[in-house]
Amino acid sequence: MEILRVPPYDTTVDITVDEASTDYPVIVRDMADLSISTSTITSDADGILNVELPSKYDGEYEVQIYDNEYYYSVVRPYVNANDKATTASDIAEYKANEELARAIIDSVITQGFYYEKKVIQTTGLGADYLPLWIDAKKVLKVRENNTL
Repeated sequence: MEILRVPPYDTTVDITVDEASTDYPVIVRDMADLSISTSTITSDADGILNVELPSKYDGEYEVQIYDNEYYYSVVRPYVNANDKATTASDIAEYKANEELARAIIDSVITQGFYYEKKVIQTTGLGADYLPLWIDAKKVLKVRENNTL
């Protein structure tokens, strides 16, 4: 399922579960670096879990509840349909047009519009710099000999 990352960057997904007002162990895996966050979330009176996905970056996420797995893609849309229309039918039409335009643009431009987290493993050259073969905007962590 695709989730649009628009301000105020609320990437909460609603997952229907079997029992209402019950604690469920939830595992959220970021597929970019395979980091895992675990929590226990209580379902509401309608049997729905509100699971918050990390919204700082675009990416793929796996949510696991017991043996059930759910996959979500968080992407930044090129235009926010809610800012362009007021009626539900117009918003749905803008969303469909934006999705089509994004698919066409993404098929031609392979890198450029998304804010993604990537993991690069490389061997150093013994110098005081690390050459990168991608256009990196920020370095989050560097490890040397298993030391951060």
